[in-house]
Amino acid sequence: MENKFYIWLLVFVVMVTAASGCDNCVCTEPRGTIEFNAKCQNYTVKLNSTNGVAFYVQNLELINGDYLEIWDNSTSSLKFTKSVDSQVVIGFSNNITLKTKKDFKLNYNTDCQITVQDTWEHQINSPLYLISNNSGKVINCKYTVQCDLPVDRTAAASFQSLLLKDNSTLIVETDGHNNTFDASSKPEDFFPGTTNFNLTWKVNANRTQQFSLLMEPVLSACSGSFNNDSYLVNLTIQPALSSVCRWKFESTKTKVVVSVKNLTISNGNDLLSFFDGGDSYSPAKNSLSSFSDGYLFLPSDTKTIVQLTLGNTAFTRTIEFSVQSTDVGGPLSGAGSLLINKGQASEVVYYQLSAEPGKVLKVSVDPKNVFSSTVVTFYNGLQTSDGIVYQYKVGSLLTDVIGGAQMLVAVQNVASNETFNATFASIPKGCDELATADSGSWNIQTTTSNCTYTIFPYTSNGTLIVTLDAVTVTGPPLVIYDGLVAGSKVLAQFSTSQTTAIQIFGSANEAKKGIRVFVPTKNSVSLRYTVSPAGVCGGALGTKGTILTPNYPSVYPLNARCQWTVPAKSPQLLYLNFDKLDLAKDHSITVLNDTTPLQVFECPVNQPCLPADYIVEADANISVVFQSNNTATLTDSQTANGANITYLLLECGGNLRKEGSFNSTVVNKLCVWSISVRNGTEKNVVKFTISTNNTDELQKSLSIHDGDSVRSPPIKPINGSAQLSSADVILVKLDTATGFNFTFTFSTESSNSTTIAPPTTTSTTTSPTTTKKPDTGDIYSGWVKSGWVPACLFIGILIGLVLYFVVPRIYRRVRGRSSNYSRMGDDRP
Repeated sequence: MENKFYIWLLVFVVMVTAASGCDNCVCTEPRGTIEFNAKCQNYTVKLNSTNGVAFYVQNLELINGDYLEIWDNSTSSLKFTKSVDSQVVIGFSNNITLKTKKDFKLNYNTDCQITVQDTWEHQINSPLYLISNNSGKVINCKYTVQCDLPVDRTAAASFQSLLLKDNSTLIVETDGHNNTFDASSKPEDFFPGTTNFNLTWKVNANRTQQFSLLMEPVLSACSGSFNNDSYLVNLTIQPALSSVCRWKFESTKTKVVVSVKNLTISNGNDLLSFFDGGDSYSPAKNSLSSFSDGYLFLPSDTKTIVQLTLGNTAFTRTIEFSVQSTDVGGPLSGAGSLLINKGQASEVVYYQLSAEPGKVLKVSVDPKNVFSSTVVTFYNGLQTSDGIVYQYKVGSLLTDVIGGAQMLVAVQNVASNETFNATFASIPKGCDELATADSGSWNIQTTTSNCTYTIFPYTSNGTLIVTLDAVTVTGPPLVIYDGLVAGSKVLAQFSTSQTTAIQIFGSANEAKKGIRVFVPTKNSVSLRYTVSPAGVCGGALGTKGTILTPNYPSVYPLNARCQWTVPAKSPQLLYLNFDKLDLAKDHSITVLNDTTPLQVFECPVNQPCLPADYIVEADANISVVFQSNNTATLTDSQTANGANITYLLLECGGNLRKEGSFNSTVVNKLCVWSISVRNGTEKNVVKFTISTNNTDELQKSLSIHDGDSVRSPPIKPINGSAQLSSADVILVKLDTATGFNFTFTFSTESSNSTTIAPPTTTSTTTSPTTTKKPDTGDIYSGWVKSGWVPACLFIGILIGLVLYFVVPRIYRRVRGRSSNYSRMGDDRP
């Protein structure tokens, strides 16, 4: 038992002795090194310094519960539990206690002079200190950084953090240049080069202030700081190792424009980054990882950094970009002005516009401030590669350009004595939109406001075609205008819903004129559009064929004007036969002599019709025109199925009247004659005689129609005998391959005094409606007149009367006689 007591007593004495030894580890020199060991855990530094004591902790590895604790007073401390590469700690009390369980060396001094050996990459942090009880204390530390880099590298410094308050400062001295940062300064990169540089940190110790500076090696051949009106980078490089090029530019004016003209880098391995400001540690504003030509970067700051990070890939890189100082242009958002005053213009000024969240941009150009050589180009995004929305020049029709959420505006060729002004605003998305491509579509539904949708394919020379697939109208009418200016022609308007697809043509071959679709509130429309590069209808007629309205047999477009011209060949005749004619009100087929109407074909409202066949002497001035222009008196634009017309260009035939004769010896030709004896209200018919020595060919090649069209009933031609029509017009058609001689004589006969032979067959025709124009050829139409109709009616009535009155009488008389005979044969008494 006694032995155990002495053993414990010995252990206690040893411990007390050891503790007493650590308490005596006192450092009083103004500069020195403290060697820590695990046996002695407490060290006290007793110094009376107004600047405090600076402890330089370097390469301290702390693992498995290791720590370093620095007590600046009896109540507060700084404690490290993780490894430290480089850190300065400052204490201000006269008795600073350090505690640790680690063997290492720690340098200290009272003048806060720190030397940093720069390697490939190094981080310099501001001193740590406790702010309690440090009122009036000032930290004044100086870092001497030694840049020891390869000859192809230079040092670049960037701030990971910078926090200064009151009148505190951080002064950077490099290559004879001083750069002072204070409480109002932004973090900014600098390039100390390959020589040493100094950092002087002077702050009030009663507030938390800090900096963290990252030193990096960059390629000397493609790095540095520049302050010029303009600068051009044209570089070809193939580094052996991963490396960085970093350029810092500061505008000599108020804005900077970076324009990448060529970039060939290793896709996925290299990265070109752009920073808005002089700080490369902040997130990059934009970056490129693959080839680009014509990329623009417009920072909001007067300074910018361009950094090229090169991967470890054997690849030859090429980069070419320019940096320009300017007072105009730049990034703008929300709403504002694009103003270029006199003397501010340059070759091109760029504005990168961004709308408010959820909205789109509308830019309005003031035509009074656009001069003869000025060109304003609007892009569908922030880059020229995003595609042009519109290009404005003097005299351009479109002054309000609506784009997406972002838009690049390039203003070129503003002279030094000229000004330019435009405004931009953020407007609700989905209303008042603009389309400038050659094709597109919209599904529109307005709820609370009237909207205008503008179609303006300004680079196209064809015809703009808009197709309305469905229209729902529950409010004011939907209106479509031809053109962009106020008072434009109305192409179509709808006050009721439409379920059938309807096309609307813009002005022929004037797609640049544009179309506006006005959709009032609570209406909807589904539309698509395209530009037809060539004529959408019409053209030159051949010797024979068919004239069809667009989309036939479906409904034709509104505002269409189709013109079919006769080729220059004389003499010849144009013959038209209508297989179908179905036109809406005020729409027509017109035969023109140059610009003078010869004949207008129209139909009653909502009723198809079949006009008489038409023959006119034709030359290069003759044309057939279909038009379906909108009529302002209509509240609803109407359309129909259109026309199907068979045409022939004839070398013989024509319009004949009253009496005369013609003979023919033609071979392999088609001839058509229209013979009319119509004379006001008189009821006339055609009397005609055909004489020939070839009856077989007559029956084979000559056809006669009892009326004004080949649709009329045929009359069988008889050689040498007089024949009569039942109508006041007959149509004679000759189609012979071998040719034969015949003489056709005709005259006028009154139908009231003439016995009329019926035609050999009958058919039904539909009444046409035509409008007569200046008389340069005769055309007649009307119902087929037939004497057989009243004759048959009279005979039918006569037979009916006989059946009704005579037959019953005969029946009763016969029945009566039968009864008497029966009684005469009766044997009863």
